[in-house]
Amino acid sequence: MEYKVLKQAISKEVLEYLNYYTEEVAYKTKHCQGAERQNGSGKYFGNIEMASSLPIASEDENKKLYNIYTSKDMYNIVRKHIKKPYLFNDEIVVKRKEKHETSTFNYDNSFLPTTKGLKTIKLILVLDDLTDENGTIEVYNGRFWLRLYPKASDIVIINGDCVYKIEPNTTKIARKSYLCVYSNKPIGKDLKKGFYYNKFTK
Repeated sequence: MEYKVLKQAISKEVLEYLNYYTEEVAYKTKHCQGAERQNGSGKYFGNIEMASSLPIASEDENKKLYNIYTSKDMYNIVRKHIKKPYLFNDEIVVKRKEKHETSTFNYDNSFLPTTKGLKTIKLILVLDDLTDENGTIEVYNGRFWLRLYPKASDIVIINGDCVYKIEPNTTKIARKSYLCVYSNKPIGKDLKKGFYYNKFTK
């Protein structure tokens, strides 16, 4: 499995909360860009990594997001792809109008320490309909690029070895998503500032 789109996989309650909270986090971290933080890669940048343990968020806010990241729904999806999963990272992404060119990713695993037998998957919880204007997801199937148009409440599953890219947002309306990343090994333990590395069980 390189990628898969799960239609209407996010409950209405979770969708409404994530739409609100992602904007809230984007506002809270607006003036923190480049500043030091205690976990994740050690600095604040555009994508808010380790979002469910955000230093400037309240304990209740972090707990609520962590409960989504570690929910039974997420576990049931992950277990279909990784038999014994571990938590790794969750990110909030709020993309506003961009001037730069499309970012091309080799694949997510290329950004991680080399680990024999490593398997990761990213669940992209889509909070806004994706269009040609606000930026679609494109995946490479080995011969050509395929453009995906997921809708709000869909979940896009991306294998860590899947080559993909995100088109830029050219509109005045933010494009929001919540990314949940899991692995088959406790890889977060060996990274510099600290990511999750505990077993994902239910």
